[in-house]
This record gives sequence, structure tokens and C-alpha cells, in this order.
Amino acid sequence: MKRSRRWFLLATAFLAGCTSSSQLLIELLPNHLDGGWALTASEPVKTETLAPEIRERGPASAARAVYDGPARIVVTICEMKTSTSAFAVFQSWKARDGAQAFYHGRLFGIAEGASAAARIQLIRALQPKLPA
Repeated sequence: MKRSRRWFLLATAFLAGCTSSSQLLIELLPNHLDGGWALTASEPVKTETLAPEIRERGPASAARAVYDGPARIVVTICEMKTSTSAFAVFQSWKARDGAQAFYHGRLFGIAEGASAAARIQLIRALQPKLPA
């Protein structure tokens, strides 16, 4: 029920033009996740500052969030125009130390910091809470 309410609010705000899409993306991020994770900071991200692999797929908006819990992990979430675009960015993403890419529906994300096990734990807790 919460998910459909969130999408309704997102659609209403888009139609009203009263809030930036990055701010709306931030509002979709859960405050608490299984495993003891808590959202402690978030901010909009200008899409022109994203990596070229992401920018070339035309992200609609982006946001950065900090989750604290068993470790501190910074998550950058990009709302892509289609789920196909999110998957394409995920497939083309070049692995790098300290970062783990993921996607869920139209969202592409990068979790950075802590150990690989902690990043995967956070991603597994976060993905089901994100809108499809």
C-alpha cells in the first residue's frame, strides 16, 4: 500500500511541477532498512556531474544518500527513463574497488564504502523497498 501511495505522490508532484525530480527521488528512499541501516543524510545530485556511462543514457534525476548501520555506505541513485536504460547502465558499469552497482526497475545505483559484504547487505535490504 505504501508503494502505490508513494507513486501517487510522485506523479502528483510531477504534474504539479512543485518539486524537483531529485527531491522526489530522495523522498522515496526508506529511512530504515532491515539489518540496522538508517538513512542519515541525503541530497540531490545534478545529472551532469554523474559518470559518463550514466549520463549517456539520459538519467531523469539523481540523489545521494548516506546509510549508517553496521558500516557507513554512500548510495547514489539515478532514475533512468526506462528500466531498459537502468539495466544497460548496470551491464556496462565497470567494476571498481569499494563500489557495487545495482539496478531495480528504472533505478540504477552505486553503493560505495565499507566492505563488499556490507555493501551487498545494504543493497539486498534496499532493493525491495524501492519502487519498481
